[in-house]
Amino acid sequence: MKNITRVILSLALTTFFYGQIYSQNQNGSIDAPGDIAFVAYHADNGGADQEDGFSFILLDDAPHTTAIRFIDEEWDGSLPTPAFIDLVNEGEVLWQNLTGATISAGTVITITDADGSGTAANIGTATEDENGFNLGSSEDFFAIIGTRASPTAFLTAHDGNDGNTLDLNGTSLTTSQVLTTTGQGRYTGSTTCNSSIGDCLDQIYNTTNWTFGEYTHSGTVVSDFTGSAFSSCAAPTAQATGGTFGSETSSTLNLTSFIAPAGGATGYAIYINEANSFTAPSDGDEPTADTSWNDSGQQPIYFGTSASPNVTVTGLDPGTTYYFQVYAYNDCSGTETYETTGLNINDTSALGVLTITGLTGNDKVYDGTNVGSATGTATLSGVASGANNVTLGGSPVFTFASANVGTGITINTSGYTISGTDAGKYTLHNPLYQEISQLLH
Repeated sequence: MKNITRVILSLALTTFFYGQIYSQNQNGSIDAPGDIAFVAYHADNGGADQEDGFSFILLDDAPHTTAIRFIDEEWDGSLPTPAFIDLVNEGEVLWQNLTGATISAGTVITITDADGSGTAANIGTATEDENGFNLGSSEDFFAIIGTRASPTAFLTAHDGNDGNTLDLNGTSLTTSQVLTTTGQGRYTGSTTCNSSIGDCLDQIYNTTNWTFGEYTHSGTVVSDFTGSAFSSCAAPTAQATGGTFGSETSSTLNLTSFIAPAGGATGYAIYINEANSFTAPSDGDEPTADTSWNDSGQQPIYFGTSASPNVTVTGLDPGTTYYFQVYAYNDCSGTETYETTGLNINDTSALGVLTITGLTGNDKVYDGTNVGSATGTATLSGVASGANNVTLGGSPVFTFASANVGTGITINTSGYTISGTDAGKYTLHNPLYQEISQLLH
């Protein structure tokens, strides 16, 4: 055993994603940087009651079957693929939550006799899973998800100031998630956290809140933490329902309101899409609303707290069905926690109105009939850029509104038609009112 060792904490999972970066997410499991923090560590000084031991706090809930593995081996982030130096040497201590229930955030877990046959935990179970586990007086601790062979995400770290630079390459850890101390010690600051979990981690890793030197492990280790940061918080248990739309135009839709979920919610993220396909936001997402349709797929149009958002989306195509998805969330210490089913509703924009331009009615000599004519090139006006597959056709018929002699007589136009894949999104203003003056003589 080396004089200076590295103790690695790993969460044993059946699947892994090596190298994926997580952030503290308050999602009800131990799976992200900052989800645990050290509150004590003690080295073996030879006394019967002073065996190797350490304590850590859960900063997120630990469901039944959570397993945390403490690995006494060095990490080398300089390798092409960062890895532990050896996969078989050194020892391992395994802690498991086999209580049959979730252990809540704020709970302090204390491991005693970590290097002996009497390894135990105050909550859950602990065993020396591989012989050779041993803590020196100053240790570097890493917390990871995965196994020694396949670490996936680091949870926290302790830099023991042992003269060697703590290697964080490939760990995704930030310095705020690293405790730097010299020698054994324990946290002796306040055990109340009334802000965010991130602020609580900062409080714990502020070394002015620690007492260093010899102490009795585990008799003087802090007890469980309390405060609003550890209040139970989960996603809404149901989705919003209903959904009321306001007046439609050929280019706008208005979502007026919906019914809040049974059980309530803090707020909502609302998206629009021309296809009925949506991806739920991740916890902590705060989408920036854009109510001008950009025609590029799922688009956020509202992020706020009202079930009556009265949000109007502009720039839509005429005669087109658009889908809306409303995801409810709860504010969990500053992190939005979403239900992922959502309310799915839709509305259709009004048909567009096309007019025909480019024609001029012709005068004619009185002949007792109302047959008229026009010159020019008929052109469609009012075609939307996003629904432009429409073509003017047909056989136009021009008819004077009166066969009598006169001036300013209207020529009515009929017989024009429209075709194309977008033709059904429009109505054609036909007959056409020609704003011209006609003279019959």
